[in-house]
Amino acid sequence: MKIGFTGADPLELECEALVVGSFSSEGVEDGLLKRLDEALEGLLSEAAESGSFKGKEGSTLLLHRPGGLPSRRLLLAGLGKKEQAGPESVHRLGGMAARRLKEEGCGTVHVVLPEGRDGPEEVRTCVEGFLLGPGGLGAYKTGEEDRPSEDPYRGSFEGLTLVLPGEPEGEQREAARQGEIVAEAMILARRLVNTPSNRMTPSVLAREARKACREAGVTTEVLTRKKLEEKGFGALLAVSQGSSQPPRLIIMRYRPAEKEQAQRAPLVLVGKGITFDTGGISIKPSKGMEEMKADMAGGAAVIGAMTAIGRLKPPRPVIGLVPASENMPGGSAIKPGDVIESYSGKTIEVLNTDAEGRLVLADTLAFAVEQEPEAIVDIATLTGACVVALGHVYAGLMGNAASWTERVRETASAWGEKVWPLPMDPEYDSLVESDIADVRNTGKDPPGAITAAKLLEKFVGEVPWAHLDIAGVEWRKEGSAWVGSGPTGFGVRTFVGLSLL
Repeated sequence: MKIGFTGADPLELECEALVVGSFSSEGVEDGLLKRLDEALEGLLSEAAESGSFKGKEGSTLLLHRPGGLPSRRLLLAGLGKKEQAGPESVHRLGGMAARRLKEEGCGTVHVVLPEGRDGPEEVRTCVEGFLLGPGGLGAYKTGEEDRPSEDPYRGSFEGLTLVLPGEPEGEQREAARQGEIVAEAMILARRLVNTPSNRMTPSVLAREARKACREAGVTTEVLTRKKLEEKGFGALLAVSQGSSQPPRLIIMRYRPAEKEQAQRAPLVLVGKGITFDTGGISIKPSKGMEEMKADMAGGAAVIGAMTAIGRLKPPRPVIGLVPASENMPGGSAIKPGDVIESYSGKTIEVLNTDAEGRLVLADTLAFAVEQEPEAIVDIATLTGACVVALGHVYAGLMGNAASWTERVRETASAWGEKVWPLPMDPEYDSLVESDIADVRNTGKDPPGAITAAKLLEKFVGEVPWAHLDIAGVEWRKEGSAWVGSGPTGFGVRTFVGLSLL
């Protein structure tokens, strides 16, 4: 899709669709809205007085062939209270434009950025919102009436033009490029997560990662079961025992072309890639188990982020690691009470086979430490306890170094992803103490999200490490005016932001 800019007067633009954001607290008494109202002979004032459109967040008003304007359509998008607005409001503006105008079959869209909110950050978020907004489900429908006429993850738009006061600066153009690249990476992550598990096995995930990374200029290595056995990835192999599908460890490497930058210690991203999780012998309830195809959302986020990193070419090396496996209750599956030897040599007592994500991550984090990284971040749909604590708004954030954890939190916030720190005090260490092994894979007390993180902490040593538990935010059950339901691609933006530091 072509992304462009114009400094033309919005009231003089001949276009398929003109999109203007409206704050609920500003009315139509001044600025662009006043000029539009005058051109439309008071139509906007009437809509506000009647309650048809008052700028409430998520509300829209679409006018066809608006008299007095050369544009074929005028879409007003409600942004809520002006005093509470930030870059995320512009993200939602882009999303509302795409979702509403996708239904109209528009090929090109012109979006007027709100006055004073046309800097690089707003440009980036608007582009992201526009590209991500149409995303939805329905990829496997075949009926003529139900089947999407275009890619269900995006609209059939040919172009987006951002209307700014004056000529765009280089920073704004670069921000638009970043927004497009990051959005495409999130769309990739969403596709991977939404693919049913019979079509997304560990081998398929590895193949998709290799293809996407090759196109982005990122090198890929995939360790098969034989290699994993040779290298001693005991925990990852144990989780995969009950499945007929062999495990994979996907290793993606980005290295800057500039020699001095390439010699920096890498940032390592680790994503859980359980392509389906039955719970193993500790089997899950049948209700809702179909959602476990999304248990590889962390791995998908890492794969998506690595493709964006390859295209943006940040000034530091980045390594992405995804341990991929199924967790099935087969005759050879691990059992509660088993003790396994992990890649690091530490032994783990398995008390619940449904706590498998921390097992595959334990091996992979130990391998990550061997890459001599500057820092590590892992991301996983790890615990229902995190959903209990934070709901479906925030991801849980834990780590072993306050400065690194805070940097991850600040970066996530700057890139539009919500994370909330949970404590990791030494008093919690006893939760993962085992009587017969070095550690146990489930805790003795209720704080499940912290227990899981405490286990992971045992495998990172002194390397600065942060853990993102995205169990509550990897899937959106209900859509909104600016984004559809389904996978979110959470984590991609944070990882890209960290790579650019």
